[in-house]
Amino acid sequence: MSSCGYKQRYLRDIAKQQLDSVDRKFLPDYKIQANDILFIRVVGFNKDVTALFNSFNESSTSGGVISIENYSFFNGYNVTDKGFIKIPVLGDIFVKDSTLFGIQILLQQKVDALVNEATVIVKLASYKLIMLGEVNSPGIKHVVNNRISILEAMALAGDVRDLGDRRNVLIIRPTVKGHVTFRVDLTDPNILASENFYLLPNDVVYVEALKAKGFRQGWTNISIILSLISSFIVVYSFIKFRI
Repeated sequence: MSSCGYKQRYLRDIAKQQLDSVDRKFLPDYKIQANDILFIRVVGFNKDVTALFNSFNESSTSGGVISIENYSFFNGYNVTDKGFIKIPVLGDIFVKDSTLFGIQILLQQKVDALVNEATVIVKLASYKLIMLGEVNSPGIKHVVNNRISILEAMALAGDVRDLGDRRNVLIIRPTVKGHVTFRVDLTDPNILASENFYLLPNDVVYVEALKAKGFRQGWTNISIILSLISSFIVVYSFIKFRI
């Protein structure tokens, strides 16, 4: 009874052409906001020169393992409420509402004006998702890629539980104008061509429980009560027979 009718497959009846079109549509272009943390590194042949631009100490992690979030906190550039980051030598740089690519181009131009043959690397170090509800591993999930799809996010959370509703997943997205919400159906192959297929940093993904879960829990409670009543009747009959 517990398994029949509750399993939901991802991307039912998907066609090959739908798979081929995934990477060509609705790729996210996140714009940096206040309190984001950026990983910025200047690399080149002259390490003594490029080290002047880098605020972190590479040897600080040589003594053991450090988590992504801790590494980002201590070695990243925090975007202030006014949208600035402070970089050694370059000073205050306004980055709010800019893309990672735009920031990389801006910093590369500033570095090129000072040194030769140096390359600027820019990544979002504070990229995280919040996975809640009927998933096997809920919590904050840190993302190391520049983008992540809703299906990859489910894999990070250990997949949806048997009684989680894949057809009505709620996504809460913080924006400068407030939070927006929308729902996605993970069993619908058309999600691959949807603007909601890729998530953005700080998205909250909530998987609701199927209505059947409430029924099952209620039936479990009823079964326990019936079992207790049955046990009571057996004990009562035994005592009455002995008397």
